[in-house]
Amino acid sequence: MNGSLHLGHAFTISKIEFAAGYQRMLGKRVLFPHGFHVTGMPIKASSDKIIREIELFGPDFERFEEVTAKLAAEEAEKEEAEAAATAGIDGIVDKSKAKKGKLAAKSTGHTYQFQIMESIGVPRAEIKKFADPYHWLTVFPPIAI
Repeated sequence: MNGSLHLGHAFTISKIEFAAGYQRMLGKRVLFPHGFHVTGMPIKASSDKIIREIELFGPDFERFEEVTAKLAAEEAEKEEAEAAATAGIDGIVDKSKAKKGKLAAKSTGHTYQFQIMESIGVPRAEIKKFADPYHWLTVFPPIAI
C-alpha cells in the first residue's frame, strides 16, 4: 500500500498505456486489462513492514506512542550532539543542509505501514493479519473488481 494516488501512479501507467496503444496502431492485438494484476514484491515488502512494526509496537500496535516518544527523544539528543560538534567558532550552527527525507515528504503524513492501513479503513485489530502476504490477496483484488 502506497497510500493515496499521486502523480507518480499516472506517470507509470501512461508509459504502459502508450506502449500498448503504439502496438495497437501497428495492427497487433493487445491485451491490457489495467488494474487486474497483483504484484508480489510490493505486497511482500508491505507484509514485512507489518511484521517489523508488530515486533516494535506489539501485536495491536499498543506501544506506538511510547516507542515513538523514545525514538524522538533519542533523535533530538543526536541532533543536539551534532549541532554542538558542527557549531562554528562563533557558535553559529549551519542550517543550510535540509533534513527532510523522502519519507518525511510524503503527503499522507504516515510513517508506518499500519498507519497507512488504518487510513484506508482497515481496523487496527485486523492489521496483524496482513503480516501474511497471502491475506492481501484475499482482501484487495475483490475490492478492485
